[in-house]
Amino acid sequence: MRHEAKQLFDLRKQEITKEKSYYNKFIFNGHFSVFLVILLGAFILGYGDWLKSIPKHINYPLIASIITAITSMFPIRTLLKDADKLFLLPFEKHMFEYMKKSLMYSYVTRLPIQILLIIILFPLFYVLNNKTFGFYIIFAGLAIIFPLLGLLLKWQWYKFRLERWSLFSILFVIFTSGYYVALDPKNISSIFSVIILVALTLLIRYLNKDYLFPWEHMINTE
Repeated sequence: MRHEAKQLFDLRKQEITKEKSYYNKFIFNGHFSVFLVILLGAFILGYGDWLKSIPKHINYPLIASIITAITSMFPIRTLLKDADKLFLLPFEKHMFEYMKKSLMYSYVTRLPIQILLIIILFPLFYVLNNKTFGFYIIFAGLAIIFPLLGLLLKWQWYKFRLERWSLFSILFVIFTSGYYVALDPKNISSIFSVIILVALTLLIRYLNKDYLFPWEHMINTE
């Protein structure tokens, strides 16, 4: 049954990938691609000029931390359909294999955006900190790890039937504080945010080990 659960997700992923490819042909046509290249070139030139005379008295670490914290809250893509709560109900105990694939898919599909943000912010903090970047490695590492840990916690949170707003509030505080400590004080203690996320995920996982699959919530989220 576990193998069938994995196959089901792979089939759903192939379907949505095929659908995206079909529509992308119309969205990213020749004219729009040229426009994006011109826009990218203009951004790079403008960003480079701005870095030569960066305005002072602005808390760039805090602003970057808030923006990155928001982008780090990846949505869970389950690819579930409304009929699944009826037809897949007999296989509920095997759905954890399906969710493993779902969480990894959710992480990988959004990761390029996160990497792009890391690349965009690097020149700013490289200039602000007199062309040093050791501290930025910690920030970049957190920006890659936080979204995955956030997805794992989000799944356990939903399974435990807790409110969505409370999860977003907790993740925002943990993410923002972790990023800020890495960027401003440049302190390695920012990794404690990772420990907090792991501990919280394991705790809720232990508490909800007997809970059933949250069909309604996961379908509505999708």
